[in-house]
Amino acid sequence: MSISGLPDDIFNARYMSSIFSTAVGALVNCAVFLFFRSKQNIRLSCLDIAIFIFLCCYWMNSSAWDSIYNIGYACLIMFYCAVKCTPVLRLNILYWACLCSLSFLSVWGYLQLCRFLPSPNPYFKVTGPFYHPTYLGLTLSALMCIVIHVIMFHILHRKYTKGLFIMESVCLLSAIPILIYTESRTAWFALIMSVILPYATRQIWGKYSIRKKVLVVTVATIFSSGLLIAFYTLKPISADGRLLIWKVGYGMIKDKPATGFGKGGFEANYLYYQAKYLLTENATEKEKYIAGNTHMAFNDFLRIGVEHGITGLVLYMAFIITLFGISGKKTLSMYISKSVLFLIVLQGLFSYPYMIYPVMAIGVVALALLSRGIRHFRSFNLPLKYINIFIAVAIISLTFLIYRKYAAYHELYAGMKNNGYNEFPAKLKQLFPKLKEDNIFLTYYCKIMEKAGNWEELSKSISILEKNHPTPALFIQKGDLLQKKSLLEEAEKAYRLAADMVPSEQKARGRLAFLYKKMGKNGEAYELANILLTEKVKNYGFETFKLHSKLKKEFQLKKRRFPLGQIQNQ
Repeated sequence: MSISGLPDDIFNARYMSSIFSTAVGALVNCAVFLFFRSKQNIRLSCLDIAIFIFLCCYWMNSSAWDSIYNIGYACLIMFYCAVKCTPVLRLNILYWACLCSLSFLSVWGYLQLCRFLPSPNPYFKVTGPFYHPTYLGLTLSALMCIVIHVIMFHILHRKYTKGLFIMESVCLLSAIPILIYTESRTAWFALIMSVILPYATRQIWGKYSIRKKVLVVTVATIFSSGLLIAFYTLKPISADGRLLIWKVGYGMIKDKPATGFGKGGFEANYLYYQAKYLLTENATEKEKYIAGNTHMAFNDFLRIGVEHGITGLVLYMAFIITLFGISGKKTLSMYISKSVLFLIVLQGLFSYPYMIYPVMAIGVVALALLSRGIRHFRSFNLPLKYINIFIAVAIISLTFLIYRKYAAYHELYAGMKNNGYNEFPAKLKQLFPKLKEDNIFLTYYCKIMEKAGNWEELSKSISILEKNHPTPALFIQKGDLLQKKSLLEEAEKAYRLAADMVPSEQKARGRLAFLYKKMGKNGEAYELANILLTEKVKNYGFETFKLHSKLKKEFQLKKRRFPLGQIQNQ
């Protein structure tokens, strides 16, 4: 069972678990605010309104209001409101929660290393309660950033008790090996820079001349560049893959520079643009080999530029600069808040922290603490009763929505476990309206409807995914459906698009080879089959073995090789 209670049998359960857990935790904290509220009116500023609007625009997807992702983000926004409006914050409680969370994740990682707990991902030993180690690495780096800054403060000011110092040091040191095992270069880089740069700025910046400040900036630039080069050499193919994504993403921004593609536009359009780029003369053989089936930008600035255009990108950068540039109380909480937000911005340069709800929860607390500590020049009083009504209505509404989604996923699990196969497609059709915003569910829905032979439902769900979450596998499925309808030319286009999206995958081209033979294009069929059997395979698995065996049997190819020049001319 995952930490939210969703069974692991449900696809994507680990990620859903983090959303449900974070959302419920946020709502519990909002409810606590209602019980321990101040009797005075709440003082809000223009910055609070700007942060509220920013979070709504940054997270919420207006085309899928009922999705679990939107519900989770809405809970985090309410969490920000509760932390901001709480009259007296117990910062020591927040810090203890941070230490407990860090210890919990570290212990989970060690138990996975020792094989007392299984890793849900067969390719990685350590993932924590998540499916992928990147989620664990980015979460650990955010928690460790807080603990490191507190320890440094205690050492510099000699304000600590021996017991607490030993405890937080043990928590920090025990987390370091787990962070290393996650192999998340982004987490390493963001943690190092979010500790060194804020400290250097605070200790050095205001005490030296302009010449020495320039020297500090130069040294910092060389150091960060050196780190990036070192981390690049650890996984150069992965890094080159991200460079390809950024290159294609830049082309997307050029197509719609003013308004962008809208929220979710990168996920919905990237693979189409990658396929288009890889067919041009500018694409290298290496890029065709490393191109993957991805929907992540691995850069927040690029993603926002694609989805909201140059206007949205400028507003995003202006908001970040304002947060870091505005003055406030010189307290430890302010200093740590800015460091944590700086860390999340750095994570966003090479990864996707906006999708990791525990990291976003930490960021929300940092934003609220930052807003509480800033000197507001323009503010106004809001009657307490309005705040109470707003938070109470939001808690009730979001609790209802969370329960409804949670019940839908458990109903799905019960259907998978208890219903016979003949009854299961009918059960899925009942759940379709409740879970249609979940692209992973739709992908699963397509597979079940294909096995059940329900072509109408399959065609409907494929049409939705084509617009929101295209993949090579989806277009292979579409091609198979079109073949069953004897629409061979349309099936060829679908297979060809799937092959163009990720050229290194052989499945779509294998379908094309069999289709060409069926259409009577024997020359093209044999040439393509020869390429598939003789080229270097990126990921050789059981599916590749089955494909090669079928190709050899169908085309009677063993060690026979056809001239490849004909393929290049087709």
